[in-house]
Amino acid sequence: MATKAELKDRREALLSAVRAVADQYTRYLPLTLRQIYYQLVGAGIIENDDNSYKNLSRLLSAARTEGSISWEVMEDRTRYTHALQSDACADDFISWQKKAFLTNYRRDLSQTQPKYLEVWIEKDALSGLFKRVCEAWHVRLVVCKGFMSTSFLHEYAERARSAWKRDRDPVVIYFGDFDPSGMAMLESYADSLPEKHGVDYVIFYRAALNPEDVAR
Repeated sequence: MATKAELKDRREALLSAVRAVADQYTRYLPLTLRQIYYQLVGAGIIENDDNSYKNLSRLLSAARTEGSISWEVMEDRTRYTHALQSDACADDFISWQKKAFLTNYRRDLSQTQPKYLEVWIEKDALSGLFKRVCEAWHVRLVVCKGFMSTSFLHEYAERARSAWKRDRDPVVIYFGDFDPSGMAMLESYADSLPEKHGVDYVIFYRAALNPEDVAR
């Protein structure tokens, strides 16, 4: 059985590894617990199992409360808040409107491209990393969160039809896990679009994870 001193050393070593991950991905902060977890698993620092994930969750909860890990390092993307936008008075509203006037114009940089491109990712934990890249190139990012619902896939079918009518080929670049469900998802989408939505001209490209990625 480990002594208190040994447990303390292990705890500090793991927190140091977490800080190193945060430093490496400073541009993408805040990160999710799952993002940090997989970085530590990939580095061989912790095991890839439920106990390791739960232990890391408890550790980082305590570390942020006590101040040894900054609150700015992590976020919870699985829970949302909703609030009605309001102003203290009409003058505040008018002042804000003047400052915001014409500031949100963005020309669609992809509209003249021969391909209509979307990036689909299986896990929401990766959305922060992908969002900045996709926004820079005006590419729509779709977070699948497992198998898509019929409604969600119908919405994509409508976007694909619209692109096709403008002589643009719909292309989906997919990033998912290399496991049975992760592999089956893309096949399911490719089958469902023509069978259930009448869209048979979408080009699917699986970017990751692939066998060669796992073999590295």
